Amino acid sequence: MCGPVALAVASVGASLIGGVMQGTAAQQQANAQAAASESRALMLEQQQRINQEQGSYKRRKTMQRYRQVLSQNRAEAADRGLAETGTVIDIENSNAREAGDQLAVQQFNTRAENANLDFEARQAKRDAASARSAGHSAFGTAVVGSFAQGFTTLGKYAYQRRTAAIA
Repeated sequence: MCGPVALAVASVGASLIGGVMQGTAAQQQANAQAAASESRALMLEQQQRINQEQGSYKRRKTMQRYRQVLSQNRAEAADRGLAETGTVIDIENSNAREAGDQLAVQQFNTRAENANLDFEARQAKRDAASARSAGHSAFGTAVVGSFAQGFTTLGKYAYQRRTAAIA
């Protein structure tokens, strides 16, 4: 059979091993959470680039439609023998204002959505850093707790030996 000293040392050793294992598990969980947050940040940044491209495409299409309408209006006015004055110019100006308004709305929407995505990406990066920090803290807490438990075990053993020696 094992002596009391061997049992106390084994208890301390098991406590330390358990603390390290618990701390390692907490660290791994925190790292997984951090990796997920970083992946989310990358996805959001990619979505920003996609939105920018979509915004550029929409602006090009709006300008293309405006030029087509302008060309059609000019051709119809010329077919009817109208000069590019008065009502024809008013229609062209109205179409230009409408196209400008559409472009401004598209640009505003793209900027607003990208600002939201940027905020979410920055938050995801902060979440990743926080998870890593929490993982380090959890690891340290588990290890320190296991040391404390080990010292408590040794202290109890020493106290029992002294009280037994006195009695």
